[in-house]
Amino acid sequence: MKPKVSLIIPAYNVEKYIGECLEAAVTQTLEDIEIIILNDGSTDKTEMIINKYAERDQRIVAVSHKNMGLSATRNKGAAMASGEYLYFYDSDDFIDPHAMEILYEAASTNDLSIVFGNKVVFYENEYTYEAVQARNTGMSKESVKLLDPVAFIADLAVYDVVVWRYLYRKDFWKQLMFGFAEGQVYEDSEFTPKCVLSADCIGVVDYPIYYYRKRSQAFTMTGMNAKKLNSLVVNADRLAEFCYSWEGSEERKKYVNREIGNFVIQAAANFHLYKTMLEIDLSGWLKKRSKNLLDSPKTNHRIVGWGLSNAMGLTIFSLRLRYYFVYAHDRKMMRNRINCVEV
Repeated sequence: MKPKVSLIIPAYNVEKYIGECLEAAVTQTLEDIEIIILNDGSTDKTEMIINKYAERDQRIVAVSHKNMGLSATRNKGAAMASGEYLYFYDSDDFIDPHAMEILYEAASTNDLSIVFGNKVVFYENEYTYEAVQARNTGMSKESVKLLDPVAFIADLAVYDVVVWRYLYRKDFWKQLMFGFAEGQVYEDSEFTPKCVLSADCIGVVDYPIYYYRKRSQAFTMTGMNAKKLNSLVVNADRLAEFCYSWEGSEERKKYVNREIGNFVIQAAANFHLYKTMLEIDLSGWLKKRSKNLLDSPKTNHRIVGWGLSNAMGLTIFSLRLRYYFVYAHDRKMMRNRINCVEV
């Protein structure tokens, strides 16, 4: 018999968090699950902790391999999965005790390829799985709202690119003919719009299925670098290729262009830092991709697109100032927020 859900958990040097992550997996109220935990070349005690959980619960499939990166590890886990549905779960976070039961019931009852759930963002030890588990004992299941993919992706108050907010039907996943872009960062932002707009309907559950941990060192890892800038270019080009070769509706293509625009604006804001470290002519690429921004339904994308086509230097300068202002503000807010958390 197929398990109802396969949880796919890449893990790399997360000895501090992996126990809580796996505890949340093995204590799900939906018991008919498969837990695929992939140790991606960890050098700390992550593998030892994983093995202890695997000895305790036969539903855990523990795999260790040389470091492949997040995307390749997720793709490997999806290929191994035998469940009816797939759920991608990050190893430094945890999920609600009812998460898989709620998502699976919404998907199976409504014959959905994708179901989307809510999230809670917390800082370091502000939340614990034990506290959430105790609070949610006997929690009633929530109803599901059905949305057309365009209506879903158009609503920026709802739509999110992170894959851990989605449950995917395995048969649907196999038909997509694309996975996570390997060797790149921002892989969710490239994958998710293609996936969402390939579905017939999106189920939305207003229930906090996922607890996303903001780590104290996160603000030191959020800056731009050459690899990230290169990924912006690669992912934008992959999205554009998908958009122009796809037989989907023109309305859906507009929202692919919006996501391409997100990459282009970030690349333009960081243009001066790493342009000489890329193999492409970044200036020419930005001008070429201005058309994607002009075809986007997002107003500020259209303004930036016009600027890149007609006043590139001024547009890049203004985006650079905005990027640094927002980045510096976010770093300060995160430091202040972490300092206020009672551990």
